[in-house]
Amino acid sequence: MDKPAVKFSVTDSSSTKTCSASVVVVPFFKAGKGDSVKMTTNSADLLGADKNGLLKTAKAMNFTAKKHEAVVLPAPSGVKKCDFVILLGLGEAKELGSLCLEKAGAVLTDTANKHKFTHIQIVLPTAKDGIKDITDADIAGRFATGLMLKNYRFETYKAKDSRTNAKDVLSHVDMACVDAKAADAEVKKQIAIAEGTYLVRTFVNEPPNELLPHLFAKKIEKLFAKTPVKTTLIGEKKLKAMGADLLLSVGQASTSESHLVVMEYNGTGNKKSQPLALVGKGVCFDTGGNNIKSFTGMLDMKADMGGAAVVVSTMKSLAARKAKVHVVGIVGLVENMVAGNATRPSDIVKSLSGKTVEILNTDAEGRLVLADAMWYVQDKYKPSHMIDLATLTGAIITALGGEYAGGFTNDDAMVKALEAAGKTSNEPVWNLPICKAYETQMDSDIADVKNLGNSSLGAGSATAACFLKRFVQDGVKWTHLDIAGTTLIKGSWAHMDKGATGYGARLLNDYIAQNFEK
Repeated sequence: MDKPAVKFSVTDSSSTKTCSASVVVVPFFKAGKGDSVKMTTNSADLLGADKNGLLKTAKAMNFTAKKHEAVVLPAPSGVKKCDFVILLGLGEAKELGSLCLEKAGAVLTDTANKHKFTHIQIVLPTAKDGIKDITDADIAGRFATGLMLKNYRFETYKAKDSRTNAKDVLSHVDMACVDAKAADAEVKKQIAIAEGTYLVRTFVNEPPNELLPHLFAKKIEKLFAKTPVKTTLIGEKKLKAMGADLLLSVGQASTSESHLVVMEYNGTGNKKSQPLALVGKGVCFDTGGNNIKSFTGMLDMKADMGGAAVVVSTMKSLAARKAKVHVVGIVGLVENMVAGNATRPSDIVKSLSGKTVEILNTDAEGRLVLADAMWYVQDKYKPSHMIDLATLTGAIITALGGEYAGGFTNDDAMVKALEAAGKTSNEPVWNLPICKAYETQMDSDIADVKNLGNSSLGAGSATAACFLKRFVQDGVKWTHLDIAGTTLIKGSWAHMDKGATGYGARLLNDYIAQNFEK
């Protein structure tokens, strides 16, 4: 199920007097000391006198309302139109945050699917329950996010009779909320963003033979065919004429044509507005080239286009939610293969910027693709800010694992804004340093720059960022996000069981909403 499959109905909890589904979710908080629990206010109103029987049953079942605890019970006899009740623990109300709400939604999806509940109703908690620093609309949005993201599965290539039966999984959620109008708008917004996360996951999960560079380019073109996003495909002939030889050097041993794909969305109504640029590394498969990877090192290299997937999905989400912002996305799509015409270690190649690059390691290829893509988008579109995203270095996994993406910047305010968006989106970013000592490691004796730092000195993620910094034009505020760790490794923020996490789509949507939308 690699397509969104949950329909949400949002109603006002003050007018919710009867059950609308055969399964009702009753959220609980811890109450005072010990194992005492309390039902959320609006759930208690819905259940009326039957709440006392449910409380007794919950106590008998040793239900303590700890975070993400879920217990399925037959409905009390007095509750009409309801067959089962799910007791959902949320911990202490004063400690309830956005990530806890998302995980509660994810737990509900797991519980519903385990019991083959396809339609559930939940009366959401509210500020009246003692929740602080989060709006009632955001409570609905976070629940919806967790419900949706946990319901994703990638089964495109399974035989039809071995796929999950759509009739056995959660497909409809009724939400009763305070301020239903605002909650409904927030849920719709979060669905558009979650669909972007779905799209990242699906692109990254695709097998490499189905997502060759020229096929990926065509998929992007088709994706935006009937949207406000203007898409331009630039193939090898034009890239060669432009002088994008760094990008071409990575893909020259592949039988699939390398591409730059440009996506422009302008929801501001001002054709002359200065855009934000998003740049994605799209190495659709990475063998390492002549510096070939080991067997285990190559297994996950279909995911080396994760940055490109995030950029494409962000453009899709912006258009879907009609964001009032001007953004240009660009992705460099290549395949790094081994053949007689593959780039050699020690080759010197001229970049689109005019700088020459000594290629010491053909497995440090993503930065070469990004360098030409970054230069092109700056030259043509004159952005005020630029973010590149790339599964760039194994060193970032050593440093941060799957819990944070690494951020490197020439503008402290920009990376702080991305860190703030990481907190609200639950896709965290950690700011890491760039300094002169790292920058000088990228100096070459025989070219303008080399593509590899001194491995004996470590800091491989920082030196990679320093290489990219050489291709940032004066006046452009820039941040590089190394997402090698967060793209596949399941961090504590990720609502998924296996495969691609979809990291980055929610982060960029929140960053753009908080800093660029009017």
